Amino acid sequence: MSPGRFVAILRYQLQVSQEDFWTTLRTGKPAFRPSTPIPDESAALPAWIVRVLKDDLGKSEADIARMTPEEAHRLVDERWSRSNNDLTL
Repeated sequence: MSPGRFVAILRYQLQVSQEDFWTTLRTGKPAFRPSTPIPDESAALPAWIVRVLKDDLGKSEADIARMTPEEAHRLVDERWSRSNNDLTL
C-alpha cells in the first residue's frame, strides 16, 4: 500500500491521525474520533510522484515512506532532468 493511500484511509475512513492509530494498536484502547491529523500527515505524496519513484527510480515503499515531500520532488526533478539531457535529436 502506498503511503498516500494509507494516510487517506486513516483520514477519511477511520478519521484518526497516524499517532492515534499506532497508539490504539499498541495499547488496545479505542481512539477518539475524529482526531486532529498531525500537520505532517497532510503532506502525502501525489500518486504520480510515487509511481515515478517506484517504477523509474526503483524505490521501495519503505524508502518512499521515509522521504519528505521536498526530497521526493527533488528526486523526480533530477530524474526528469537526466532524461531530457539524454535525448538525442
